[in-house]
Amino acid sequence: MVSSHKFYKIIYSKFFGFSFFKAKLTSIIVLVRLNILSGVYCFIVSLPIIVVGSMGAYYNVEFDQVAVACIDVIILTTVMILFLVCET
Repeated sequence: MVSSHKFYKIIYSKFFGFSFFKAKLTSIIVLVRLNILSGVYCFIVSLPIIVVGSMGAYYNVEFDQVAVACIDVIILTTVMILFLVCET
């Protein structure tokens, strides 16, 4: 969590007008590594979650709470990927 892009956005913003939050971004090279890390996170974590959720919804014989939870996982993870792409 410490190395996330959102954390750096808070540091480099003028958060609540405090003088100690008025850091200036001098080089974007520092944030390129975080963008790469976000892309790796998408492939290592989010895509397997979508695959397992879709398998759980497909192979569920009865359409019960487990299938609804699997569909919910698919939708929420897809939305989080879209937010991640829009963020970076």
